[in-house]
Amino acid sequence: MDTPISTENKNNHIFELPHIFIIFHPGTSGNFIAGLLSKLIKSESIDLYISNNGSSHTTIDRKIAGTDYMSFGTIFEDQLCFPSQEKRVEYYLEKIKELNSEITTPQIIWSHDFTNIPLYKKFFSNSKILVITQNSEIEKLVAVCMNVIKNWMDPNHTPPFPPRQWQDMLRETDFVLKIGLEKLVGEEKSKDIILNKFDNANHNIIKFIRLRQMLGYFRLLHLVDKKIPATKDVANSVLFRNSWEEFIKNPNNIYKVGLPYESYITSDCVQLPYNYLIEGKDDLLINAIDLLVDNLTDEERIYIKSQFNKYRDMQDHTMLTDPHTYYTNLEKTVNKK
Repeated sequence: MDTPISTENKNNHIFELPHIFIIFHPGTSGNFIAGLLSKLIKSESIDLYISNNGSSHTTIDRKIAGTDYMSFGTIFEDQLCFPSQEKRVEYYLEKIKELNSEITTPQIIWSHDFTNIPLYKKFFSNSKILVITQNSEIEKLVAVCMNVIKNWMDPNHTPPFPPRQWQDMLRETDFVLKIGLEKLVGEEKSKDIILNKFDNANHNIIKFIRLRQMLGYFRLLHLVDKKIPATKDVANSVLFRNSWEEFIKNPNNIYKVGLPYESYITSDCVQLPYNYLIEGKDDLLINAIDLLVDNLTDEERIYIKSQFNKYRDMQDHTMLTDPHTYYTNLEKTVNKK
């Protein structure tokens, strides 16, 4: 692949390189695409790593080290570290400038924070942006299922966050998990399950509670539970998280709803519907990547198709194509015990 970098740009600032930014909701396989693009811009036609649970988190080293400054933050909660938006932008710009001598080639950068899109456009004018969209009910349901399975059910999962931040996130989610388990099995039994949450015997009940809670978080629970009144979901809106202290005081009030994602997506962003994975439409993925890198070769198209098929084959196909049945079957399994 011929990456469009002029001789002038090679010796110029990090902000002028043609980076690729990927913005996506957790669970919509953006990490898979990030890994794929990383291989392509390095002209590496080798298989991507895909774990047994279908995860392909390969571009996370800087996330774990806490040095992924070019993303301007991975999740919206990262913004809570700053007293103002001006201070936030100032901090990241200074950190990026310090990388000027280290980063001399285009980078693949990803984030879950859609509010970063205007920043990428403003400060990286030669870069391109890929947005993975999830507009249909099935896309939203599959995204939640994938998020739970890949990030919360695997003891060998490597989270794309600095260890301390991930521990804080685990503390919050396990607190909520405990509340859900107590309602289902009582306080005493819930303690034992929490302590042994990765044991095979507890796998289904943990998965069911986490899945139900995540669906509730995004106001999607009515899609799988007819007893829940239908409301407007917030799966495509920016969520402003309350502080941990506020959350402890009122666990039912965990976020404030911001603007819709589409408010941040501009016409020059490349958009890829998450449906491409659900329905096996590799042509949508290939066409999106072609817009990002300019003129894929036939060999590169074949490579993308092969990695797509490998990745899709590793997914639970009931979960991927029929999340309603996946949830119902899981609920039945849990209720039998």
